[in-house]
Amino acid sequence: MATSLPLSSKIKASLRQPKEITSYSIDVEGKVRFDESSLKYYYLPEAQIDSRLELSRGYKDFKRKDESKAQHLDTLLAALVDHERKSGSEKIKADIITWRGIMTKLLCLPYEQGDDIDLNIELFDGQIFIEEDFDITTSKKRKMDAKGELMSYWGKLLRYVGCDRDDSDDSDDSGDSDDSGH
Repeated sequence: MATSLPLSSKIKASLRQPKEITSYSIDVEGKVRFDESSLKYYYLPEAQIDSRLELSRGYKDFKRKDESKAQHLDTLLAALVDHERKSGSEKIKADIITWRGIMTKLLCLPYEQGDDIDLNIELFDGQIFIEEDFDITTSKKRKMDAKGELMSYWGKLLRYVGCDRDDSDDSDDSGDSDDSGH
């Protein structure tokens, strides 16, 4: 049963700076690995730093991942279990567990006019788990026109090239469509 809550609804959770707990990778075949093997970095060549970045370049060759099956929280939960097992730690100490993209949408919500966000929120063992409602989100994506799809590609590209880490091996910047779940 879906419930709509006004933005003024209160939750009992301490909100702090979000932090990355763990990461996982999903390769082009959809196989999940509990590492950063699909994480790619792109460093703009020095000669291009002051030039304009063409966000549409590569769009026609872009390989979309299969989003026809709901993943729900399964992969995220498996990554958390793997992290706890490898680190020997107890349950992750966090009030809210979700993906970075969900946090971004929630934090931008007060500034977005007319953009709804449909979430499934589950309270379990004192923690709040948040995911997008798969059916509603999929329905919205099906209604996306060509301009909306292009803009979605721009967002993915900016997420890809807009990293701020410098501890990577940038020997492979092939731009394949691997996904990294942070």
